[in-house]
Amino acid sequence: MSLETVVHHVCEKTSGLIVHIPDVDAVYHQILSANSGKYEVALLPEYNGHENWAEELAWITANFGGSEGIPIMLDVFGGGSGESPTPQLSTSQISDARSVANVQWLRFAEVVSWHLEHEQPFPTSYVYEILSYCQTYGLKLFWAEWKIDYALGTEWAVRTFDLIRELIEDYENM
Repeated sequence: MSLETVVHHVCEKTSGLIVHIPDVDAVYHQILSANSGKYEVALLPEYNGHENWAEELAWITANFGGSEGIPIMLDVFGGGSGESPTPQLSTSQISDARSVANVQWLRFAEVVSWHLEHEQPFPTSYVYEILSYCQTYGLKLFWAEWKIDYALGTEWAVRTFDLIRELIEDYENM
């Protein structure tokens, strides 16, 4: 397998440690220039730690050039340390983002890890819904995990990883 796409994280924070990107398009074009056409390039937007979806969607709308603009990888599930995952976008929210931005990828960050750490059952129906959504709309999915090494070999981990293998069967192309 060869590297085809490079994804750069871009974030905006309006409180605490202030981070401001005055021109996302300029940043994207600098990355394209440095890349010299070798790989596809996408941006991974994050606004205020994904705390408020309406605000994040407004920021994406205002800064990423619309549905024909900068290709993005949209965080749809993130672990976080709170009582609920941040974010955990519905397919309706993903569709809202696709209507205002060039969403090419979705990203699961720590689905297994968050549920393991919070002693919650794995969200089978949610994962399947997102996989089906990706397949329907021709999106790719990036799935990243951490904090699972201490669970390897446990009954929970074995059941979960067997379940993931079953869930992603026939979705390997994305």
